[in-house]
Amino acid sequence: FCATFLNPGDIVLVEGPSFPGTVETILKYQGKIIEVPITPEGMSYQAIEEIVAKCGRSGEVIKGIYTIDDFHNPTGITMSENNRLMIGQLALENGIMILEDSTYSGLFFEIAPPLDMYSMNGGQGVLRMGTFSKTIATGLRLGWLQGSSEAIDAIKKTRSDMGNAPFIQTAVSRFIESSEYSSHVKEMRSLYRSQCKALTNSLTQHCSNYLEFIEPRGGFFLWPKCIGVDSAALTKSAAEEGVIFPDGSLFYQDPSLHENHIRLAFSGNSPERLGEVGLRLRKAFEKLLD
Repeated sequence: FCATFLNPGDIVLVEGPSFPGTVETILKYQGKIIEVPITPEGMSYQAIEEIVAKCGRSGEVIKGIYTIDDFHNPTGITMSENNRLMIGQLALENGIMILEDSTYSGLFFEIAPPLDMYSMNGGQGVLRMGTFSKTIATGLRLGWLQGSSEAIDAIKKTRSDMGNAPFIQTAVSRFIESSEYSSHVKEMRSLYRSQCKALTNSLTQHCSNYLEFIEPRGGFFLWPKCIGVDSAALTKSAAEEGVIFPDGSLFYQDPSLHENHIRLAFSGNSPERLGEVGLRLRKAFEKLLD
C-alpha cells in the first residue's frame, strides 16, 4: 500500500492505540497519521466521519484507513458488524482505501468474528492482509494479501518478494490445502483460550482492586487499565517480580492519548505460568503503593 498508493503528506487514519510496526511504516513513506479513538464497537465511526468532513473542507487527502478489526492489537476489541458496514460505506463514498489487518481473525476462542470488511464491500476499496506467523510458526515471515484485481496489479508493479524461499511457500501452500491446517488452527484456538482464561482468572483473583479489563474473545492480548498507579512505573516494578510487558503509551503516535493501560500477551506462556502473573503483579502494585 505505502509504496504503491501513498504520496508524501497523504493521511492514513489508524486506531489509537495501534500496532507500532504499521504506523512506523506509514511514517517512513512520509504519510501523515491521524489516530482515531477505539470504542467498545471498534474504531469510532463518528470520529472518522468528522475527520473526513474536516479534511474535505481543508483539501487534505485521506488515502487509507488502517484497522485491526478482529481481536485488535493491543486492545483485544473486535469491531461490530454495524461499524464495519458504516465505515466501509463511508470509505467507498469518499474514495478512501481500507487496510484490513486480519492477522488474528482466525484465532477466535468460541464465536467467529463478524464478516470481514473486504467481503462486506464486495472486494471494492479494501486491501485485506494476514500472516501465517500467528497460526503456524512465529518465525514464519509469510503472509497474504487480498484485494481487487486493479489494486493487486498496481502493487505488483511496485513490490516484489525476494525474501521467501519457494520451498517454504510451497510447503505452507500444501499445508493449507490439506485438512491438517484447519485441525491445527482449531488446536491453536483451544490453546490460546486456555492461556487467556488462566491469565484473566489470575488477575481477577489477585488484582481486581488494581486492574480493569475486558476479557477478549480471541487473539493474543489483554489491555488492562491500571488503577491508582502509573502504568509506566508498574512496568518497572513488575519487571522486578519477573513479569515483563510494554506500557500502553508505546502503542500511540501521540502518547498524551494514553489512558494508563498496559498490554499483556498470553500467547507465549503456559497456563501454569500465566496463573502466577496475578500474584506477581499484586506484589508490584503493593510496592508502588506502600
